[in-house]
Amino acid sequence: MSPSLTRRAYRVKSVDRVFQLVGVAYIAAWLIPIQACVIANLRDWSRGAIDPSGCFLWISIHHVAQLALTLLFMKVFAGKTLSEWGFNLREWRLSLRIFGWFCLVYLVPIFFYSAFPNLRSGQPPQFGYPLIPRNVSGVLGFEFLGAGTCEEPLFRGLVMGLLARSWPGKLSMGRFSFPVGGLWATLIFMIAHLSISLAPFSITTDFWQQVGALGLGLYYAAVFYRTGSLLGPVLSHGYSDGIIEVLRYVTAALMR
Repeated sequence: MSPSLTRRAYRVKSVDRVFQLVGVAYIAAWLIPIQACVIANLRDWSRGAIDPSGCFLWISIHHVAQLALTLLFMKVFAGKTLSEWGFNLREWRLSLRIFGWFCLVYLVPIFFYSAFPNLRSGQPPQFGYPLIPRNVSGVLGFEFLGAGTCEEPLFRGLVMGLLARSWPGKLSMGRFSFPVGGLWATLIFMIAHLSISLAPFSITTDFWQQVGALGLGLYYAAVFYRTGSLLGPVLSHGYSDGIIEVLRYVTAALMR
């Protein structure tokens, strides 16, 4: 192949990569979450007896719908079994060992983020709902069991699985290697944590939330890449979200 044809083929491949990246970002950070919102909004869940305070049922329905739509997209992009998308127990011992260390290490910074500011200022954390057993158990149930279970198949399974086809490379540093697709998946994960309004157009975010999305996104991607399983990312994601609420509840109880 002549040098000019080689350069042209490279440009075409690069354009294809950009289009795929934009398409995957649109699906993961916009289309699937928005459609899940439409499904969750089909009913006013706060009017029922399960969650009259409106603090956990809507978001739970939204995430279940998000998981269902993710599985649908996995089915549409045929050629892989669910096991190949990450629904397996490969390297489960390693996943549990990594998760155990993550629980210990993560507890230190998240304490200073979630509990220490309130303890230092003397102002207890504020909640938009009464702290009664139904609300507390519903919120913790969603955070520990629902958040990671419904988000990791989308951002690690589907996104990384799709991007790996066009971005198969990896970055190596000694014995450690990280997939290029995992970097893009982390960027999309961060975009999904932006608050975007179209009328009027605005983008708002919390700096520390983006820092957390960056660090945790890289960690989830690394674990998924190392094990080929969603087990580690799902467990870690659930813990990382749930422990924040646990610390807030404990802080509120101590400061009564």
